Amino acid sequence: MIHQQDARRPLGLGRVIPADRLASLLSYCMSPIGGGGLGVGCGSYKLGREFHLVATDIGWSGGQGLEVRGPGEAILMAINGRSEATDDLEGSGVEILASRLAAHANRG
Repeated sequence: MIHQQDARRPLGLGRVIPADRLASLLSYCMSPIGGGGLGVGCGSYKLGREFHLVATDIGWSGGQGLEVRGPGEAILMAINGRSEATDDLEGSGVEILASRLAAHANRG
């Protein structure tokens, strides 16, 4: 799903992701096993764990801390290292999340 969005987003090709699939994937990515907290996966758990993430379109939320809210797809992309997705997000934690993504990208 993430790699499909990597191709679709720059081309402006929308995709309606079923809410149940998106919620399941967000929950998985925010778990230590699915999100890389145990050294497995892409690191979404590490990027997102200090924020209260709220998917305004599908009724999903997770985590604790400064709020980051917006479409579930944008949250998914942001916590998986796609900095351009933060343009679709708002809340008191967006600036910090964006700076972490920039630092993550600069590490190479």
